[in-house]
Amino acid sequence: MEGINVSQRIKVNDYVKRKSYGGDIKFKVIYLSMEEGKTICSLKGMNVRLLADSKIEDLELLKPEEILEERHQNIVLNRQVLKKIDQDRSKRANFVRNNGVMQYYYEIPGKVLHLDGDEDYLQKCINAYNMLEVPVVGMHVPEKDLPKKSIDLIKTYSPDIVVLTGHDALRKNIKDYDEVTNYKTSKYFVEAVRKIRSIEPSRDALVIIAGACQSFYEAIVEAGANFATSPKRILVHAFDPVYIAEKIAYTSIYQKVDIEEAVDNTITGKDGIGGVDTWGHYRVGFPKSNY
Repeated sequence: MEGINVSQRIKVNDYVKRKSYGGDIKFKVIYLSMEEGKTICSLKGMNVRLLADSKIEDLELLKPEEILEERHQNIVLNRQVLKKIDQDRSKRANFVRNNGVMQYYYEIPGKVLHLDGDEDYLQKCINAYNMLEVPVVGMHVPEKDLPKKSIDLIKTYSPDIVVLTGHDALRKNIKDYDEVTNYKTSKYFVEAVRKIRSIEPSRDALVIIAGACQSFYEAIVEAGANFATSPKRILVHAFDPVYIAEKIAYTSIYQKVDIEEAVDNTITGKDGIGGVDTWGHYRVGFPKSNY
């Protein structure tokens, strides 16, 4: 009876875990609905781009200390990645400074257009871009609308890098990983990438990073993405696309992005995100103005 009483108290915006999965992922409740007399909770991961549905009886409210621990672990993981990025940036800055050109040149990192199916994650990602000093325009676009809206937004903002992300998941009890209909939203990422490539075929002129948790990696790359999720169909961290975009934005236009280093600078690594040879989009300008 205790479990039932707890589930009856669950409401939208509560943080929960699923009993049947051993509480492996921490979720936020975003919607409640009724199916055949049963309350169904729509969930999204606290730090991973996963959507899931669950019967309310299978859910357990997180204790305050569990919520704090989840947030703490997320902060630790992000600090580790940011440390790697800072070390990479420092190497380049020291080279430029030691060669005495900083006083004459100015920097133009690549500009990002970040289209996100989740408004909460969008704001978190925008904050991350700002902290990393990556120029960005962020828009909330539901996954199903990406194929319709991406091209107009690209024409409006003229980015060097476009990120298409949100939420995705493999459907239950699926063994065929090569069928796009077995994924909740991968078809929208694939279609959006194809449409973008119809107006800009070059992977060097416009870099595309696409996908979310458990997305159909091979299909998204084949459609024309430079980087995509998820090679091993694992859950990916909300900031993984941001860290890939940062690497491209700050790699010189005269250099190819080090793919392994870029992937290593994410939280989920090569199991969660991968890509193909891609040129950087970082430029320097001359002369540096005094005004």
